[in-house]
Amino acid sequence: PEVAAFCEAELAAEAAMASEDPATLGPAFEALAAAAPEDISETVEEVITLAEGGTETPDFSAAHGARVDYVAANCGFAELNVAASEYAFGGIPEEVPAGPTVINLENIGEQVHEIAIYRINDDVTLTVEELLALPEEESESMVTFLGENFAFPGDVGHKVVDFTAGRHVAMCFIPEGTTAENFEQMIAEEEGEEEEEGSVPVSAPAEGSAPAEG
Repeated sequence: PEVAAFCEAELAAEAAMASEDPATLGPAFEALAAAAPEDISETVEEVITLAEGGTETPDFSAAHGARVDYVAANCGFAELNVAASEYAFGGIPEEVPAGPTVINLENIGEQVHEIAIYRINDDVTLTVEELLALPEEESESMVTFLGENFAFPGDVGHKVVDFTAGRHVAMCFIPEGTTAENFEQMIAEEEGEEEEEGSVPVSAPAEGSAPAEG
């Protein structure tokens, strides 16, 4: 029962992170910390603390990975192993079972890559290419963001996503040429733009990349 409660809290926390709503994220993290079994509680607390400083850091990625490893070993979620390179995903089938899924993103390339998962809304019949051709505000109204994670070259990133029946797309928005050396600078510049403009910038897909639909 203790582990089951933690697994449910994990799904709620992942959904709150995807929503990017501070009013939802705080209570979800509190519930996750309260539900964490003793053998994972310290790691959960570390993840929550590091998240306050941003989720695009190696320290957060390592702590989050340890948390997701526990989830994979104890929650009975499905697993999907994805390989990221310049500029493609490998290992994503045309169909995956609905339900909670641990996505393991192995970066086999020489640049930093991410996997961002979106569910295309049920009333949308456009292809991914047609969605990308639309103005950003219009296309965002046609999809639901489920979560993202990144991986440095040679590393494995992790994300838990709760799939429901429908169309989904996996994308990488990290600009072409992003290495471990200039990644932190890119994040700092984006955060500076957010503070200046009061909004979250969304980069275009890297040139030469292709979305994976499943």
